[in-house]
Amino acid sequence: MAKKISLFLVVAILLFISIIILKLAFLGKKVNIEKCKSYLLTSQHKKNIKLTFLGTSCFIIEYKDKQFVSDAFFSNPNIPNVISGNMKHVALSTMISDSLFSNVSMTTVSHGHYDHCFDMQQILKPATTIVADSSVFKQMNLITKNNKKQYPLDFSPNTQWIYSYDSAFRVFPILSKHGPHFGKTVLFKGSYEKPLDELPNKLWQWKLGKGNYSYLVDVLDGDSIVFRMAFLYGDISESEYTKIKSIYSKQRCDVMTSVFWKKKQNEPQLKLAKEHTNADIILLNHWNNFFKSNDKPLQQLRSSKLEKELKEFQQEKMPVYTMLPFTSADL
Repeated sequence: MAKKISLFLVVAILLFISIIILKLAFLGKKVNIEKCKSYLLTSQHKKNIKLTFLGTSCFIIEYKDKQFVSDAFFSNPNIPNVISGNMKHVALSTMISDSLFSNVSMTTVSHGHYDHCFDMQQILKPATTIVADSSVFKQMNLITKNNKKQYPLDFSPNTQWIYSYDSAFRVFPILSKHGPHFGKTVLFKGSYEKPLDELPNKLWQWKLGKGNYSYLVDVLDGDSIVFRMAFLYGDISESEYTKIKSIYSKQRCDVMTSVFWKKKQNEPQLKLAKEHTNADIILLNHWNNFFKSNDKPLQQLRSSKLEKELKEFQQEKMPVYTMLPFTSADL
């Protein structure tokens, strides 16, 4: 009897794992790029800013040959490698010009999941200023320990701007909450209290951290603010939105990014963020990377309709656009 029960449990566990793997494998569907073309961000040549999207939540802002990078992730390992922990880095130099990440002054991390910091090592320079949750620094200790300008956040309200070492950029952290992966469940929660001696190599070792952060980013030229961009992730409280509104009441936001999986799920959050940033442009991000490597067709979430939803937003007079991974726009 005991053997039968054990066998049943083993079969049940294997079946459960198989269902999860199959669900993840078919989570995404191909994007119809032709239908999206009219909703792609185009160059405006107004502020000498080059904005590059690397996919997921990773953007590069470049001004006068200096760069800011958000959530460094672009390798997109496939599902077998994600689950097995055999995730490989793809050299960024094979995807975009070296000049676009040769002088990174500052980088931020919203949280510690692999799809927000896995490729940090490729963009870091010895002087790069890093802003992230304190757990992320411990998780990425092997590659961040030698950077002199580190700003560990402990999921507590921030009331000051943090400047890059060369004052080319500054960021204002905003407390956020990570949205659920399914139902009300957020996967891979937890944080590190001690620095790791090596980088994580298993999916579950890439822990969320103590919290999730959004960031307001200014590009500076001396005392002048040249360009303003808001990287907004997850749920933001009323008190944090009050800070955002106050900051942009004096000089509005040029570009706001918003995590987008599907319109029904993300529209209320997106419209609330637009109300407080008053942004001229809204860029959807994190709609791609559904466990398919970069050599496979670009995907969106299976339950979303990116092409149709972009059209609906613009019909509603919402300035919503997107960018294809590894493309740039001169703003």
